[in-house]
Amino acid sequence: MNTSTLIETVNINLEDFSETFLTCSTCLYTYDQNDALSLRCPMCREVCVLPAGGVHALPAAFLINQLLDVMQGRLRALDQAHVCVSQEIEQLDKNVDKIVDQINGTFQEVSNTVENRRRDLIESVRVRRDEKRKVLKDQIEAITDEKKKLAKMAVACRTSSACQGGNEWGSCASCSRYWKRKRGRIMVSTCAVCPESGLVIAGVVDAKTNKAQLA
Repeated sequence: MNTSTLIETVNINLEDFSETFLTCSTCLYTYDQNDALSLRCPMCREVCVLPAGGVHALPAAFLINQLLDVMQGRLRALDQAHVCVSQEIEQLDKNVDKIVDQINGTFQEVSNTVENRRRDLIESVRVRRDEKRKVLKDQIEAITDEKKKLAKMAVACRTSSACQGGNEWGSCASCSRYWKRKRGRIMVSTCAVCPESGLVIAGVVDAKTNKAQLA
């Protein structure tokens, strides 16, 4: 069985499709009256009174208005937070400047104290050095005087040609007998001229003459 399709061409006037035509008249019929009616908001489910201008006078979007209100509230909170943070930054800078001044002052006091202590220690060391130097110089002078004294005694002993008996050094009987026993050897004896000094002198006994000579 064959089927057929009927196609008809209809001329449409676009001016007929206006905003009023596209509005559902069934939905607006109830509200297209002169009496004040109410409707329930599809977003918040609250009953709203239809304004005098009809449905066209209703706000465009309640949600957007609510969002705007929320955003305005958050903007005000952010502005307040910005002010608070700015005050905190300002207070922070002031506190840091104050602390830096205190640190600089404390370090300056410590530096002055250390510097004064350094000067005191240096002065003390120099005083001790001078005292010690004086003691050492006195010792050097005493040593020098003793050396001079001993040198004079040595010269006196070397230039003296008399023994205790008044004879030539090493030629008296007692000296000869003493040095004869030490013939050919270097002998060391206390000075006969100044025995009280404790000066020790050296002599050599001549093997031929049996006499002692100063070394």
